[in-house]
Amino acid sequence: MPLPYLTAATLPAHLIAAVHLVCAFLATDRLATGLRAVCRSPALRRAIGGRDRQLRLVHLVLPSSGALLWVAATAPALPDPSVFPVAVSILGAVAVTYRIANRPPVEYTSAAVDTPMGMMPIGLIAQVLRGPALLLALTAVQLLW
Repeated sequence: MPLPYLTAATLPAHLIAAVHLVCAFLATDRLATGLRAVCRSPALRRAIGGRDRQLRLVHLVLPSSGALLWVAATAPALPDPSVFPVAVSILGAVAVTYRIANRPPVEYTSAAVDTPMGMMPIGLIAQVLRGPALLLALTAVQLLW
């Protein structure tokens, strides 16, 4: 929690909102264990009962509440605590957490490309970047604000 306040004291003002978003995601991701378990286990969803969307939304309440509380506690560190950067931090952290938790199973059957680390399936690269790419895009939005 002290990282946004430390960055407010040491970094330029335009970087603080981006650091705030990344820290909000890290705090929210720690609270998403139940969401990840429900999203990745069809057997667990069947055992609990109900519709998949309802189960995911119910398990999204704790990460959303955590993001809201965390951002409320650290919003004074923002140089401009207006509605936009705060909303992007809250909604962005929850969206990235949900996107990472809701990844489809890994597919190794897609076409492969040659990378410096060897041959890698394109589908695997896309799946690994599914959540972090959204976080990167939202961080760019925070930097440009």
